[in-house]
Amino acid sequence: MARFEKQVDPLGVLEPEIRATMAQHARRAYMLQLAERSAKVRARGPSGDG
Repeated sequence: MARFEKQVDPLGVLEPEIRATMAQHARRAYMLQLAERSAKVRARGPSGDG
């Protein structure tokens, strides 16, 4: 989570609760992006083209 906290609050000026909430949202968004990319690759099929 430290990575996402640093991403949403690089200067460390936000309150801890707000920073944690924003970091959770950033992490969820990142995971959704990974899942979307994975789904697109899997949809291409096993041909290995890339």
